[in-house]
Amino acid sequence: MTDEERTKIENALNGIVKAYREALVPLDAEDDRGSMKTAEGREVVYWGQRDANQLTYTDKDEAIEEILDGIDKFPSTIEICGYAEMRPNWEDYRPLKSILERLDEEYGDDDLDSEYTKPTQAMKEAEKTFMEVIAREYMIFMCEIVTHETINVLDWIKSNRPDWPACETLKGGK
Repeated sequence: MTDEERTKIENALNGIVKAYREALVPLDAEDDRGSMKTAEGREVVYWGQRDANQLTYTDKDEAIEEILDGIDKFPSTIEICGYAEMRPNWEDYRPLKSILERLDEEYGDDDLDSEYTKPTQAMKEAEKTFMEVIAREYMIFMCEIVTHETINVLDWIKSNRPDWPACETLKGGK
């Protein structure tokens, strides 16, 4: 595969991915996610409860406040989880073999002794380039828990929302 062919493939793939992203995310959307990372280097992008149906909070304290807001009787602790985007195993996604198998089934020589067409070096390089672009540009939406903390509710309210009337009740006041 020549450099020119590689560039054409990369440009075409980048165009496809760009169009896909623009359809999903407004062009003026800013990524204001926090930069907290786990010990393994995973970036926590959302915070919420373990059984959250939808993750919307990028700030841990905002997520805690949402959990506590409107509760009549506060528990002594709550669990808050940090979520990161799932990491696909890109080695599991190799489209070249399935493309060649499908082509052989529909257009191949039935009299061939070999089961399927063997990929050429140029085909392998094109697949590698294709998968590099996909891995770099694909927007992952599925998240998994990468950290969790037990929050002392009274301490959190004292530090973050001392204006809440419940703060006095928790301290043994009114």
